[in-house]
Amino acid sequence: MKLDRTVGAMMFPIGLGPKIERPVLDRVASESGGAAYYASDTEALAGQFHLIVDNLRRRYVLGYTSTNSNHDGSWRSIEIRARRGKLIVSSIGGYFAPDR
Repeated sequence: MKLDRTVGAMMFPIGLGPKIERPVLDRVASESGGAAYYASDTEALAGQFHLIVDNLRRRYVLGYTSTNSNHDGSWRSIEIRARRGKLIVSSIGGYFAPDR
């Protein structure tokens, strides 16, 4: 499965029940910069939704201006590292340059 990275939206898939494809949900979440959550039954869903809301409340948005002015539509990798060891950084790892 190939994800279209042009959407630019974080995804927070929730797997419900025992028969789910965790690797697929983990990949969708990871490649979008989100996180995957798992609930054993419908009664556990409320807890998973609260975790997602908590996750979103603890995020920061960073801005970046590239010094590369080429408009070639190529994928440009970016690495973001935290200065403090206890912080978790998640991102899609880059962006597509404008193609015009």
